[in-house]
Amino acid sequence: MAAYARSCQARGNRRVRRVEGQYTSEGLARAYLKALSTIENEGFAAEIDTFFFARPGRITEPRFLREYAWVVLNSGFRESVVSKLFDAFSSCFFEWQSAQRIVDTANFCEQSALRVFGHAGKVRAIVDVARVLAQHGLDSVLSAGSPQTVVAKLPYIGRVTTAHLLKNLGVSMAKEDRHLARLAASMGFASAQSLCECISDVVGHPVGAVDTVLWRFSTISSQPCSQFALLAQ
Repeated sequence: MAAYARSCQARGNRRVRRVEGQYTSEGLARAYLKALSTIENEGFAAEIDTFFFARPGRITEPRFLREYAWVVLNSGFRESVVSKLFDAFSSCFFEWQSAQRIVDTANFCEQSALRVFGHAGKVRAIVDVARVLAQHGLDSVLSAGSPQTVVAKLPYIGRVTTAHLLKNLGVSMAKEDRHLARLAASMGFASAQSLCECISDVVGHPVGAVDTVLWRFSTISSQPCSQFALLAQ
Protein backbone atom coordinates (compact mmCIF):
# COMPACT_ATOMS: atom_id res chain seq x y z
CA MET A 1 0.00 0.00 0.00
CA ALA A 2 2.77 2.46 0.85
CA ALA A 3 4.37 2.14 -2.59
CA TYR A 4 1.02 2.69 -4.26
CA ALA A 5 0.25 5.69 -2.07
CA ARG A 6 3.59 7.37 -2.77
CA SER A 7 3.07 6.92 -6.51
CA CYS A 8 -0.22 8.89 -6.53
CA GLN A 9 -0.19 12.18 -8.39
CA ALA A 10 -2.41 15.17 -7.61
CA ARG A 11 -5.25 15.45 -10.14
CA GLY A 12 -6.05 19.13 -9.80
CA ASN A 13 -5.26 22.39 -8.11
CA ARG A 14 -8.53 23.23 -6.37
CA ARG A 15 -7.97 25.58 -3.46
CA VAL A 16 -9.61 24.99 -0.09
CA ARG A 17 -9.86 27.99 2.22
CA ARG A 18 -10.16 28.37 5.96
CA VAL A 19 -9.94 31.45 8.16
CA GLU A 20 -6.29 31.02 9.11
CA GLY A 21 -4.91 30.21 5.67
CA GLN A 22 -5.20 28.40 2.35
CA TYR A 23 -4.65 24.78 1.34
CA THR A 24 -4.20 23.57 -2.19
CA SER A 25 -5.39 20.16 -3.29
CA GLU A 26 -1.72 19.16 -3.52
CA GLY A 27 -1.26 20.23 0.09
CA LEU A 28 -4.17 18.12 1.25
CA ALA A 29 -2.88 15.16 -0.76
CA ARG A 30 0.60 15.59 0.71
CA ALA A 31 -0.76 15.73 4.25
CA TYR A 32 -2.92 12.67 3.66
CA LEU A 33 -0.09 10.60 2.19
CA LYS A 34 2.21 11.54 5.06
CA ALA A 35 -0.53 10.58 7.49
CA LEU A 36 -0.90 7.28 5.65
CA SER A 37 2.83 6.63 5.90
CA THR A 38 2.72 7.41 9.61
CA ILE A 39 -0.02 4.95 10.44
CA GLU A 40 1.51 2.26 8.22
CA ASN A 41 4.72 2.60 10.22
CA GLU A 42 2.61 2.16 13.36
CA GLY A 43 1.36 -1.21 12.09
CA PHE A 44 -2.06 -0.31 10.66
CA ALA A 45 -1.43 -1.04 6.96
CA ALA A 46 -3.78 -4.04 6.84
CA GLU A 47 -6.58 -1.94 8.33
CA ILE A 48 -6.33 0.49 5.40
CA ASP A 49 -5.97 -2.21 2.74
CA THR A 50 -9.42 -3.52 3.66
CA PHE A 51 -11.06 -0.45 2.16
CA PHE A 52 -9.29 -0.78 -1.18
CA PHE A 53 -11.12 -4.03 -1.83
CA ALA A 54 -14.48 -3.37 -0.18
CA ARG A 55 -17.34 -3.04 -2.66
CA PRO A 56 -21.09 -2.94 -1.99
CA GLY A 57 -21.62 -5.78 -4.48
CA ARG A 58 -19.53 -8.09 -2.32
CA ILE A 59 -21.77 -7.85 0.73
CA THR A 60 -22.59 -11.29 2.07
CA GLU A 61 -24.66 -12.37 5.04
CA PRO A 62 -21.60 -13.18 7.20
CA ARG A 63 -19.98 -9.87 6.30
CA PHE A 64 -23.15 -7.91 7.03
CA LEU A 65 -23.58 -9.57 10.43
CA ARG A 66 -19.94 -9.14 11.34
CA GLU A 67 -19.78 -5.46 10.38
CA TYR A 68 -23.10 -4.72 12.07
CA ALA A 69 -21.87 -6.34 15.29
CA TRP A 70 -18.54 -4.51 15.07
CA VAL A 71 -20.18 -1.11 14.67
CA VAL A 72 -22.75 -1.72 17.40
CA LEU A 73 -20.13 -2.86 19.91
CA ASN A 74 -17.88 0.10 19.08
CA SER A 75 -20.65 2.62 19.69
CA GLY A 76 -19.86 4.17 23.05
CA PHE A 77 -16.72 2.06 23.59
CA ARG A 78 -13.10 2.51 22.64
CA GLU A 79 -12.09 0.71 19.45
CA SER A 80 -9.01 -0.66 21.20
CA VAL A 81 -11.23 -2.33 23.83
CA VAL A 82 -13.59 -3.89 21.30
CA SER A 83 -10.68 -5.11 19.14
CA LYS A 84 -9.31 -7.19 22.00
CA LEU A 85 -12.56 -9.05 22.58
CA PHE A 86 -14.14 -9.20 19.12
CA ASP A 87 -12.61 -12.52 18.08
CA ALA A 88 -13.98 -14.18 21.21
CA PHE A 89 -17.31 -12.43 20.70
CA SER A 90 -17.48 -13.61 17.07
CA SER A 91 -16.90 -17.20 18.12
CA CYS A 92 -20.10 -17.00 20.18
CA PHE A 93 -21.95 -16.42 16.91
CA PHE A 94 -20.15 -19.16 14.92
CA GLU A 95 -17.98 -16.57 13.18
CA TRP A 96 -21.11 -15.06 11.58
CA GLN A 97 -21.34 -17.91 9.06
CA SER A 98 -25.13 -18.21 9.14
CA ALA A 99 -27.98 -16.05 10.39
CA GLN A 100 -30.18 -19.16 10.59
CA ARG A 101 -27.69 -20.96 12.81
CA ILE A 102 -27.61 -17.98 15.16
CA VAL A 103 -31.41 -17.98 15.32
CA ASP A 104 -31.55 -21.73 15.92
CA THR A 105 -29.13 -21.42 18.84
CA ALA A 106 -30.13 -17.94 19.98
CA ASN A 107 -30.06 -18.71 23.70
CA PHE A 108 -26.58 -20.21 23.51
CA CYS A 109 -25.32 -17.28 21.41
CA GLU A 110 -26.74 -14.69 23.80
CA GLN A 111 -25.50 -16.32 26.99
CA SER A 112 -22.01 -17.00 25.71
CA ALA A 113 -21.72 -13.53 24.13
CA LEU A 114 -22.75 -11.84 27.38
CA ARG A 115 -19.83 -13.48 29.12
CA VAL A 116 -17.56 -11.67 26.65
CA PHE A 117 -19.40 -8.37 26.29
CA GLY A 118 -21.90 -7.64 29.02
CA HIS A 119 -24.38 -5.40 27.24
CA ALA A 120 -27.64 -7.36 26.99
CA GLY A 121 -29.35 -4.87 24.70
CA LYS A 122 -26.62 -4.92 22.07
CA VAL A 123 -26.26 -8.69 22.17
CA ARG A 124 -30.01 -9.12 21.77
CA ALA A 125 -30.03 -6.62 18.89
CA ILE A 126 -27.47 -8.71 17.01
CA VAL A 127 -29.63 -11.80 17.42
CA ASP A 128 -32.68 -9.84 16.27
CA VAL A 129 -30.91 -8.68 13.11
CA ALA A 130 -29.85 -12.28 12.42
CA ARG A 131 -33.50 -13.27 12.84
CA VAL A 132 -34.56 -10.69 10.22
CA LEU A 133 -31.91 -11.91 7.78
CA ALA A 134 -32.87 -15.56 8.33
CA GLN A 135 -36.53 -14.79 7.75
CA HIS A 136 -36.31 -12.44 4.76
CA GLY A 137 -32.86 -12.97 3.27
CA LEU A 138 -30.10 -10.39 2.87
CA ASP A 139 -31.02 -9.40 -0.69
CA SER A 140 -34.61 -8.69 0.30
CA VAL A 141 -33.52 -6.64 3.30
CA LEU A 142 -31.04 -4.57 1.29
CA SER A 143 -33.56 -3.93 -1.49
CA ALA A 144 -36.14 -2.48 0.90
CA GLY A 145 -34.85 1.07 0.35
CA SER A 146 -31.70 3.11 -0.02
CA PRO A 147 -28.67 1.81 1.89
CA GLN A 148 -28.93 4.71 4.33
CA THR A 149 -32.62 4.07 4.96
CA VAL A 150 -32.20 0.32 5.48
CA VAL A 151 -29.22 0.63 7.80
CA ALA A 152 -30.69 3.51 9.81
CA LYS A 153 -33.63 1.29 10.83
CA LEU A 154 -31.40 -1.29 12.50
CA PRO A 155 -31.27 -1.30 16.31
CA TYR A 156 -28.45 0.69 17.93
CA ILE A 157 -27.73 2.49 14.66
CA GLY A 158 -27.83 6.28 14.57
CA ARG A 159 -26.52 8.99 12.25
CA VAL A 160 -22.81 8.43 12.88
CA THR A 161 -23.08 4.65 13.11
CA THR A 162 -25.11 4.53 9.86
CA ALA A 163 -22.17 6.09 8.04
CA HIS A 164 -19.73 3.84 9.93
CA LEU A 165 -21.56 0.65 8.93
CA LEU A 166 -22.08 1.70 5.32
CA LYS A 167 -18.40 2.62 5.05
CA ASN A 168 -17.38 -0.78 6.40
CA LEU A 169 -19.70 -2.43 3.85
CA GLY A 170 -17.95 -0.65 1.00
CA VAL A 171 -20.24 2.32 0.41
CA SER A 172 -18.41 5.56 -0.43
CA MET A 173 -19.06 7.26 2.90
CA ALA A 174 -17.11 8.83 5.73
CA LYS A 175 -18.29 8.61 9.32
CA GLU A 176 -18.92 11.91 11.06
CA ASP A 177 -17.44 10.92 14.41
CA ARG A 178 -15.83 13.45 16.72
CA HIS A 179 -12.30 12.88 15.37
CA LEU A 180 -13.21 13.34 11.73
CA ALA A 181 -15.67 16.17 12.37
CA ARG A 182 -13.05 18.10 14.32
CA LEU A 183 -10.38 17.57 11.67
CA ALA A 184 -12.72 18.54 8.83
CA ALA A 185 -13.78 21.73 10.60
CA SER A 186 -10.18 22.68 11.33
CA MET A 187 -9.38 22.37 7.62
CA GLY A 188 -12.36 24.52 6.59
CA PHE A 189 -14.74 21.76 5.49
CA ALA A 190 -18.41 21.51 6.36
CA SER A 191 -18.23 17.75 6.99
CA ALA A 192 -15.94 14.76 7.16
CA GLN A 193 -17.58 13.50 3.97
CA SER A 194 -16.59 16.60 2.01
CA LEU A 195 -13.00 16.49 3.30
CA CYS A 196 -12.61 12.80 2.48
CA GLU A 197 -14.20 13.24 -0.96
CA CYS A 198 -11.85 16.09 -1.76
CA ILE A 199 -8.77 14.06 -0.85
CA SER A 200 -10.18 11.02 -2.64
CA ASP A 201 -10.60 13.05 -5.82
CA VAL A 202 -6.96 14.08 -5.67
CA VAL A 203 -5.20 10.83 -4.78
CA GLY A 204 -7.65 8.30 -6.21
CA HIS A 205 -8.10 6.37 -2.95
CA PRO A 206 -11.58 5.22 -1.92
CA VAL A 207 -13.42 7.53 0.48
CA GLY A 208 -13.51 4.70 3.03
CA ALA A 209 -9.73 4.40 2.94
CA VAL A 210 -9.26 8.16 3.29
CA ASP A 211 -11.69 8.22 6.22
CA THR A 212 -9.83 5.41 7.97
CA VAL A 213 -6.43 7.02 7.44
CA LEU A 214 -7.59 10.35 8.85
CA TRP A 215 -9.41 8.69 11.75
CA ARG A 216 -6.47 6.50 12.71
CA PHE A 217 -4.07 9.43 12.35
CA SER A 218 -6.32 11.41 14.71
CA THR A 219 -6.28 8.65 17.32
CA ILE A 220 -2.50 8.27 17.43
CA SER A 221 -1.54 11.95 17.14
CA SER A 222 -1.34 14.22 20.16
CA GLN A 223 -2.62 17.23 18.20
CA PRO A 224 -4.02 15.84 14.93
CA CYS A 225 -5.65 19.03 13.64
CA SER A 226 -2.56 21.21 13.96
CA GLN A 227 -0.24 18.41 12.83
CA PHE A 228 -2.33 17.69 9.72
CA ALA A 229 -2.49 21.41 8.94
CA LEU A 230 1.29 21.66 9.11
CA LEU A 231 1.63 18.73 6.74
CA ALA A 232 -0.76 20.43 4.29
CA GLN A 233 1.18 23.69 4.11
